[in-house]
Amino acid sequence: MTNNSNRLPSLPSVPRVHALYNCACGCGSTTQKLFTPGHDAKLKGIIMRVVRGVMSLDDVRTWADGFGRGEQTVKAVKAAMASKELMKRWNIVIPTEEKKVG
Repeated sequence: MTNNSNRLPSLPSVPRVHALYNCACGCGSTTQKLFTPGHDAKLKGIIMRVVRGVMSLDDVRTWADGFGRGEQTVKAVKAAMASKELMKRWNIVIPTEEKKVG
């Protein structure tokens, strides 16, 4: 009797199936996570420009139209700005309009 007789036969390898999602930045690429690598930084940069008044959403649309993704990018910016989790993670404070009592 040899030592190999106590071992189970090895299982055949099976390829793993990973779910694919659309990148949350609006670029249209697919990824296994929320963002394609580096795209979270690009979206964060766009949001910071919008919050600080450097760009408007129309400017973002015009800029992203150069890549053919204007509406998708604006939609992604709005969704990310509405996400308290992302804004907290990125340490971005979105100013709220205070209503003046007359």
